Amino acid sequence: MWRKSLATCRNLSVASVDQAHRLPRQQRRSGSAVEIKKEVQADLSLRLRRIEGQIRGIQAMIEESRDCKDVVTQIAAASKALDQVGFKMLASGLSSCLEDPKKSAKQGYSVAEVEKLFLKLA
Repeated sequence: MWRKSLATCRNLSVASVDQAHRLPRQQRRSGSAVEIKKEVQADLSLRLRRIEGQIRGIQAMIEESRDCKDVVTQIAAASKALDQVGFKMLASGLSSCLEDPKKSAKQGYSVAEVEKLFLKLA
């Protein structure tokens, strides 16, 4: 049951990525409008590596048929950690968006769009 759920999640992720690649080039975001400082990038990378370790631990727990409550607790922790990465990235890049709103809007990062991104994480 767990493996089927994981496969379903993976297929959804692949579908989302495939859909994004079908967008016309001008609708794809280059990421140039949001500038994130190098030290923040390093912190985000470290956090993501830790989360990657958490996910591997969860996979091992599932393969070992560990108690459902324990697995769900670890999934919730990894999910929370991933949310924090998103919030930290958006908070870091928000000042860049607000410094030059016209440039940011042209790149697809209007203030309204950034607000939507925050709400996606909430």
